[in-house]
Amino acid sequence: MTSPKYFEHEDKCIRFLEWRALEKLSGSPSYKEFPEYAQRWAFWADYFTDNKKQWHSTLYAEVMNGTILSLEDFYKVLEVRLNGRKPKALGAQERKQQTQREYQKEKLGEAFVDNDALISAIKQKAKELSSSRDPSESFLNEVSELASERSETSLSDDQMKAMCDLLSNEISKHQALDRGEAKLIDLDDKNAWFLWGKIKRNHPKESTFALSARQVAAYASVSKDSGSQLIKKLLKAGVIKQLSKGKSSKTERIAGLYQRLL
Repeated sequence: MTSPKYFEHEDKCIRFLEWRALEKLSGSPSYKEFPEYAQRWAFWADYFTDNKKQWHSTLYAEVMNGTILSLEDFYKVLEVRLNGRKPKALGAQERKQQTQREYQKEKLGEAFVDNDALISAIKQKAKELSSSRDPSESFLNEVSELASERSETSLSDDQMKAMCDLLSNEISKHQALDRGEAKLIDLDDKNAWFLWGKIKRNHPKESTFALSARQVAAYASVSKDSGSQLIKKLLKAGVIKQLSKGKSSKTERIAGLYQRLL
């Protein structure tokens, strides 16, 4: 078993990331390998939920969904981030992104926009607008503003249309109502719906995440007992899957492990 490097790091988010990476990529539960930290990691998980940055969430998702396949790769990405630099894409991820780029370039032709910063900003804007705008509306003003901030050259009319279409399509994705979500709505339980919204906000689709009774209670503003009932409703609706049950005792606290399905 690899010895931990960051369990005493000043940022508890880093401690949590290493804990989960060691567990996921070694195949052995960290609380068994490092019993002296077994009572502390749940607190790291709570801290991570409340204080994580975007790159923390991205790295966590890449570990849990299999994008990062080894501890060596995990430490490379983590250490580059801690040194204040943007990590280079790993080989498999880089090839996947390159294939997607080539497909889009062939599909769009002269309308293709080779500007990751602009595309990322448009996707973020879609997330912000999804609760208040209809995908059929015009987004020329929003795209024009983002393009002026993040593109050194002016976009052609075809490129502007492609970016407007991207913004519209991303809003549609955010607003899409799945059958599982329809089941939640039919329950007429606003706390269950609110809890699901918090999970969607903090954890990407198909990602694996730890969720303690305390976190559930905080997310939905309910008691711990009521929180456990809300989790059961989400499991029954099929929007999340339980991978392992949580455990709480005088000697250790282990958060439940779940996967977001929708």
